[in-house]
Amino acid sequence: MKLLTFFFALSYTSVLQAIDIEPIPRPSISNLKFSGNGCPSGSVATALYTVYNTTGSYQVVNTLDSFTPYIGPGTAVRDWSKKCLVNLDISLPLEWRARVNNGGSDVRGFLDLADKDTTGAWKAKYSFPPTTDVSLSSFTISGPITRRFSRHVDAEGQGVLSPCGGGTLNATYQTSLTRSSSNYYGYVGPDQDPDELIWVLVTRLEVLKC
Repeated sequence: MKLLTFFFALSYTSVLQAIDIEPIPRPSISNLKFSGNGCPSGSVATALYTVYNTTGSYQVVNTLDSFTPYIGPGTAVRDWSKKCLVNLDISLPLEWRARVNNGGSDVRGFLDLADKDTTGAWKAKYSFPPTTDVSLSSFTISGPITRRFSRHVDAEGQGVLSPCGGGTLNATYQTSLTRSSSNYYGYVGPDQDPDELIWVLVTRLEVLKC
């Protein structure tokens, strides 16, 4: 009986060792840099939120304060389109890597599309230089709409992978307004509450084994 108990205990220990799963590390983000007419100095904030740490699922959240485009009387051509390049270092242990935008992006922002002749467009491109792979998300929306909106935008493809150990994530965001008629222009008035104009751009980050 003692011998049987010994073998049972040994077998049970072996099973526990076999199912012992290596914990998935949490990535760290640092060295935020940004440029473009859609993100002047002091207008961008970035955060990393945990979705499920046991499966290595996170969200990269970029908040842009000056990303709303304007079109209409008194505006310049440069105001019709806003562009923002965000660079962010993502660090992981060498045996792990990050995949970004596999599940697409969630976009919350403000648009003033005065009528059916006004169209808004948004697109995002994610990459990890020096690799040439990119992940894209984009959508268009037609007026009339003058309010904040929220939309999930699927990714084209399966996201983009970092090198092992992480890398510098380049996220390029662009939004623009176009008119199919010159008879009327809609625009966001200067008395709009600044908080209403904030854009929040969220994309998924997964931690994977190399």
